[in-house]
Order: sequence, then structure tokens, then C-alpha cells
Amino acid sequence: MKAFLIYLLIIPLIFNGDLFSQNNRYNKELPLLITKNQEFDSIITDIVCCLKKCSYYSKAIVFSITIVEKNDSIFIDIAANHDPKVVLTDRYWKPYGYFLCSEHLFFVFCDNLPNIFEIAKTKKMFVINDAIDILLIADYPEWLYLYTSNKFVLKKLVNECGNK
Repeated sequence: MKAFLIYLLIIPLIFNGDLFSQNNRYNKELPLLITKNQEFDSIITDIVCCLKKCSYYSKAIVFSITIVEKNDSIFIDIAANHDPKVVLTDRYWKPYGYFLCSEHLFFVFCDNLPNIFEIAKTKKMFVINDAIDILLIADYPEWLYLYTSNKFVLKKLVNECGNK
């Protein structure tokens, strides 16, 4: 059975030789974003504090913030990850900008920037991946908020680590 699973993992690599190629990456300059909403600042600080309780916590953890507008509502998904290469994979959402909080890097993905951010003049170059090199599954927490009437409502929390 193990041999069969290994076979299933290796075959796609043989037929997709460019999976690990440098051609799947490009540079993109992203603007620094400044949060201008105190409630959002508090949420981000609380998320970092929550993550510090996890056994796998490190200062290398990065965050993705995906903002989606749907039916006059704004959904904000905040997810932790171990590697900026995984976070900066060009999937459905293009990276809009970045910011730092408590020594952690946060990448914002959206089409339209909501009024909780403003764009600074500072920009930084990042490497964006067209295709993810390695898919790693981890139990990092993820928070989903609804942003409506200038208020944040926690709709879902996935994989809260607590004191693990």
C-alpha cells in the first residue's frame, strides 16, 4: 500500500517537471498598508496573542488576510501559516499589500481595499509563486469575520489551539 501511495505522489512530479522550476515565480512590489481601525488592530493583536499559546508558535509564522465582498457584506478571513511561500501563492486572489504586527508579516488579498486600511508610500518586493511547490497541511488557526456597519463579527474559528 505504501508503495502505491509513493507511486501516486511521484508520477505527477515526472509528468509535471516544471513544478519545482524557478519559472513559476515572479516579483511583485506590494505597498505597506496601515490599519486605521482600532477594532481591527485589537483583533490582529489578539490573534497573535492566541497563536503564541500554540506549541508550534514561532516568530516566522505569517498571516494571510483575504477580503471578499459579497452581497453588500465584507468577509475577512485571517489565516496563519508557517511559510510566506505558501501564503504568497497566486491562487484566486492577488496580493494587495502587507503590514507588520508584533513582528509578524500579514499579507492582504483583495480586489478592493476596505476602509480599515490606507496605503503608505513604502513598498517592498516579494516573490509570488504561480504554483505551490509543496502542499503542507497543518492545524494552524483561521478566523472568519463579517465586517458590517464598521463592526467586526466573528463568524467562525477553525483549529483554535488553546494551550496545545
